Amino acid sequence: MTTVGTGSGSFSSNHPRKDRTKLRKQQLVRRSLLESLESRQVMAAGPQLIGAQPNEGALISLDGSTSTATVLNTSPREIVLRFDDTAGLDPATLSSGIQVKRAGADGVLSSAYVSTDLGTNGRVVLDFSASEPGQQGNGVEIAFTSTSRNSSIPGKPASWPILSISGSRINVQLNTLPGSQTTASDLIRAMTENEAVRSRVLVKRLRGIESEVIANTVPNGTVYTLAGADAARVSSNLNSGTNTLQVEFLSLLPSSSGGGTRIEVVSRDFGGEGTPNVTVSGRTIRVEVNSNARFATTVGELIDAINLSLDSNGLVRARLVSGSLFTRIGANPTTYSPLTLVAGDDVAITPSFIGFGDTNREVVIRFAETLPDDFYIIDILGAGPFALRNLAGQAFIRV
Repeated sequence: MTTVGTGSGSFSSNHPRKDRTKLRKQQLVRRSLLESLESRQVMAAGPQLIGAQPNEGALISLDGSTSTATVLNTSPREIVLRFDDTAGLDPATLSSGIQVKRAGADGVLSSAYVSTDLGTNGRVVLDFSASEPGQQGNGVEIAFTSTSRNSSIPGKPASWPILSISGSRINVQLNTLPGSQTTASDLIRAMTENEAVRSRVLVKRLRGIESEVIANTVPNGTVYTLAGADAARVSSNLNSGTNTLQVEFLSLLPSSSGGGTRIEVVSRDFGGEGTPNVTVSGRTIRVEVNSNARFATTVGELIDAINLSLDSNGLVRARLVSGSLFTRIGANPTTYSPLTLVAGDDVAITPSFIGFGDTNREVVIRFAETLPDDFYIIDILGAGPFALRNLAGQAFIRV
């Protein structure tokens, strides 16, 4: 028996085994990332998914909730995706824009996430992950503001953050009033108890002390963006001598294909000021940092150099997890180099055929072999160079 559900441009299929009862219960508390298609009035220019039909069984649900996934008793050999777009789909984007994956050994499909110490210099590190698996969680934002206020939410302490949602952004207002300052624990509890927020993002402490005050550490207006669903990744403290500093490098290539991408860091004395030099050869990114005693490269300069490079920003995105952007790492021994990105644990499925059916708005996905019992997802990319597009060049719309 196989369970299938779709939503926000992706659909998931899972086989409910007895040894996954706990996992299923956890998934059942999730809600749809977005409202149902019937309740949304969207004026969209790009293609939208309107139906998914396996070769046997009923239409696959499109509401995006794993708790209402469609049950299939036979492993599908073919699935037909139908799109509502008069321009038709660009055939050159089918293979890159539609990805099939299964959970594999751990039984959990990967989700977009962001880990951060919220400016505490590693005293506490929280992980925010999308409630729904796959690409649909990429781009969800958590925006922080702060204010000093006496008022509190009824039944909650004054330190409780005020939460609101605007589109794909979760707004968090922290309280900086002395004696009522928001802590990491306040934030975790508030986001967990808020059903609307929990349907989009799940939060947990990775390390550190939950009682750590965060009201004054997160710069006002800071926005954290979830990314990296099943992306290859690697992290390092760049030989800083402490676990307080952690920098993460995420692949921007689709699915786990970024595994094996290398970041080679070398150092030399620039003789004065100078930003890191970035060059790319194939899937190797070489970063030359400044070891000058007065102007040694900082973490922030390293991150900016990689992210702003026209050569490397299509391969990898660097982001700070914990520690200070002003930490100087240019003179550190580069024995941590090369950093090799490790692929995500979701298992990529290569269809035997993916192409048009009766029209160029109908995509047929065929599998050469019987799919094993597992949790599955088919992600339809709606952004970036690998997005599914129509003949007018417009990207897939997630609704």
